[in-house]
Amino acid sequence: MQDDRADRGVGSPLDLSAGLAGLPFDPNMLADAEPTGLTAWAQLGDLDVAARGNLAKRLAARPDLPRPVALALARDKIVVAYPILRYGPVLADSDLALIVEESSRDHHLAIAGRTSLSPSVTAILVEMSEADVLVQLLRNPGAMFTEYVFRRLVAASRHAAMLRTPVLARRELTLEMAQDLSRWVGPDLRRRIAERFGPEAVLTLLDSAASVEPRPTPQPAAEVAAARMRPRAHPLVEAVRRDDRRLLETALAEMSGLPRFAVLRIVTDPGAEALAVVCRGLALKRRLFAAIYERLHEGQTRSRDMATESFRGALAYFNRLRSPQAASILQGWRKAPITVWQSSRTWTSQTWLGPGDQAA
Repeated sequence: MQDDRADRGVGSPLDLSAGLAGLPFDPNMLADAEPTGLTAWAQLGDLDVAARGNLAKRLAARPDLPRPVALALARDKIVVAYPILRYGPVLADSDLALIVEESSRDHHLAIAGRTSLSPSVTAILVEMSEADVLVQLLRNPGAMFTEYVFRRLVAASRHAAMLRTPVLARRELTLEMAQDLSRWVGPDLRRRIAERFGPEAVLTLLDSAASVEPRPTPQPAAEVAAARMRPRAHPLVEAVRRDDRRLLETALAEMSGLPRFAVLRIVTDPGAEALAVVCRGLALKRRLFAAIYERLHEGQTRSRDMATESFRGALAYFNRLRSPQAASILQGWRKAPITVWQSSRTWTSQTWLGPGDQAA
């Protein structure tokens, strides 16, 4: 079988002339740095889809493809975008997040098949994609998941049967998750769960599968009315009190004014710099920031004294950050939410400003 890398232009000189005769510019200008390459790219809008698709196929795997050109191709129709999304090495996590947020199923499928996917990108795919995309994601050995996101997939398999077998095949599945999974799978998958986790798990799995969850006791009408009369707790405090991560994400999105794909980046960032920016920008107290951090990173920080290195580092960053500085960054994120996905080293005054703003 012929190596398909040749079809994608890997290892060949960056010469775009073949097959693109008649353009009003030298096609090799597409490989130039800005602004020459982008000026040439703008003129490619006159090409038909087939010509753009041929160009994308030839350039997809090139590490020297200018990133703005790669991003423009990746946001095109799927027949053009697919090779860039599937093989393009120059696309950053922020680029992929933008495409997931603004596109639909076909683009999501292409991204889900990439050789390597960070936990942040898989989180936004899980949040915004259909079940067949999630199957592709689960079958991709290069896709990485946080424990929380993988628990979401296990829970989703209750109503999406196609997820159950690929969920069971992943190394991220723990015995505790498998016990949840066993409640809604059939005998064959339940037997495979028991085989994977050992004979000692069989009785536990069978017991959990046979158990019936008790019905909640209805609240008396007087108690319901009294509860409605009580003042509402701070939404983030309530989310932490309930130990409800989904509610926590929703509250962060509502209070910060950021879209969900940006909030997903904030809550999956192990360094917590972005979370510190949001909390400082919203004038939240240090104690609440610490409680939110603990809830989001409970597997790392819930030790006896809650003094792990990562936890101390998060608090130190929060303490160093000034409220006006954080509010400025947060305002910039509201204008351009995709910048949340950039490295914290790039959160400079130029990054915070939106289109048309002037640096002070």
